[in-house]
Amino acid sequence: MTVVQIIHRSLQDLLLMKPQVFHDSRGFFFETYNERELAGLGIHYRFVQDNYSRSRKNVLRGLHYQIRQPQGKLVRVVSGEVFDVAVDLRRSSPTFGKWTGHTLSAENKHVLWVPPGFAHGFLVLSEWAEFEYKATDFYAPEHERTILWNDADLAIEWPLSAPPELSEKDARGPAFREAEVYSEPLLAPRPVAAVLDPPVQRSGSSPSSIPSPAVTTATRCRVCEHPIEPFMSFGQQPIAQVVVNPEESRAHFTYELKPALCASCGLFQLVDVPRPEILFNDTYPFFTGTSQLMTSHFRGWAEELLARVRGVRDPFIVEIGSNDGTLLSAVAERRVRHLGIEPAKSVAEAARQKGVTTLEAFFGQETAQRIRREQGPADIIVAANVIAHISSVADVAAGIATLLKDDGVFTFEAVSLADVIRNTEFDQLYDEHVFTFSVRAVCNLFQRVGLELVDVTREATHGGSLRYVLTRQGRLPVADTVAAALEEERHLGLEDAKTYQAFAQRCAEIRDGLRELLEKLHKQGHPVIGYGATAKSTTVLNYCGVDSRLVEFIADNTPMKQGKLTPGSHIPIRPPQAFAERNHEYTLLLAWNHRAEIERKEAAYRQRGGKWILYIPTVAVV
Repeated sequence: MTVVQIIHRSLQDLLLMKPQVFHDSRGFFFETYNERELAGLGIHYRFVQDNYSRSRKNVLRGLHYQIRQPQGKLVRVVSGEVFDVAVDLRRSSPTFGKWTGHTLSAENKHVLWVPPGFAHGFLVLSEWAEFEYKATDFYAPEHERTILWNDADLAIEWPLSAPPELSEKDARGPAFREAEVYSEPLLAPRPVAAVLDPPVQRSGSSPSSIPSPAVTTATRCRVCEHPIEPFMSFGQQPIAQVVVNPEESRAHFTYELKPALCASCGLFQLVDVPRPEILFNDTYPFFTGTSQLMTSHFRGWAEELLARVRGVRDPFIVEIGSNDGTLLSAVAERRVRHLGIEPAKSVAEAARQKGVTTLEAFFGQETAQRIRREQGPADIIVAANVIAHISSVADVAAGIATLLKDDGVFTFEAVSLADVIRNTEFDQLYDEHVFTFSVRAVCNLFQRVGLELVDVTREATHGGSLRYVLTRQGRLPVADTVAAALEEERHLGLEDAKTYQAFAQRCAEIRDGLRELLEKLHKQGHPVIGYGATAKSTTVLNYCGVDSRLVEFIADNTPMKQGKLTPGSHIPIRPPQAFAERNHEYTLLLAWNHRAEIERKEAAYRQRGGKWILYIPTVAVV
């Protein structure tokens, strides 16, 4: 469908398009559907059903929608003429409760894209009209809803010449005020997995060209294979770490962010997960060493690891997901044999420049066998906030068991599920965080490969993390901390589905409250600056519908991100000096887990009356 122009964008995400028509003496030709062209306009959807109707003059069909399995519709008229109407039912949308109407006809050949989350209907203007649309989800009569066509609040201006001909269902539709609407951001229930131009982009700009399958969808737990279902959705999300070049106008890859809990083994996991090659590529922009807090934390951890191998002959320390070598650089300085395993070329090269021996690879049993064969078993295997990133975590666990010495220790840190639920830290959920571990889930996972959890301690990093220590079963006594942590999780209700339903409700309240606050400040003329273009900020900005209208720019100290735009929300990212130079009152603290470090650094901002906007655990201005 070669598009000559976008004719109209009256409502958020809705597009009225005019295709290019080729005429000659025989007649005309045009494409009614082209996946590549639509993706270029940001329409990344798989269409699963085509519908076709014929109606006489003055027939009015609508306003229809599905409250579950919401359908996006690509509509056109094959014969005749209709007045086509769409109503935005997404509470998170800036055009919620607004309607738009367009004349579609066989003559003008216009095509209307109505995204999921809209009610839709049409009035026939010609003697007869044949109407066709493609849908992104299947018809589900149990979820179908109707809104009264002449609702007083909507006040749709139908071009009627006589009372319309309605079905009984449409004539009895409820008023808009009484209708069910979408409380969560809803886009495509079935995002297209094959986006569109091979091959995977491994350098330069963001990975807008992804071969199939770009997303893996789990219907069963990735460890125990028990059936799982999502308990909420954060809507369509871009890749969290893929910042956008300002000159890029084409659409970028998205997936649906929806978590689930395995009722059998207790593993909290994302249902849809982008392929690792999409997430961890040549341009991966996260460098651990840019944070003084994390640098200090990892160097302290490295000292503890070195103390564990003191007296061991030719010890060997392996780090999974070693990033820029911040942790292992302290090991390298002591001339202790080590190996960092890191799949992202950009950060692996930075580690080598620090003198850290680095293998550019993904870790699993095959990689573990190779390392053991070439360098022998590891005395210590360490992983800092990476085990949760690997969807094939069962293979990772098997690889750890393969590589570890009989008396070796495996230790790792990960964001705590207890803290995420207790503090409503919903932005901890993004593409890289395939799993959010509980102590129970860690025990269940590693018992399968003969490893036992012997100690667990709380760390303040990343908004609340746990450090786990595991050995082969029976090698070390189990500390009391393990039983205490399991009891804390039971008390918090981490095994109860109602806990997660309440979490979803609190997430929606934070979303609505933050959006309301930012809209209020915008209307009052107060500029808001963001602080920290973190991966977690991608979730909150896109879930809450925050863009450059509400946040002027985001200050971030990562050079690779500066001068770019945030993924999805397209907010400019500027260096920290831009923050200091902008005389503003309100700052949205996106890197809230580094709040203490940031407030020390930006003491001058506070002294001149600056205020921080927080959203974890609730929306507040401090």
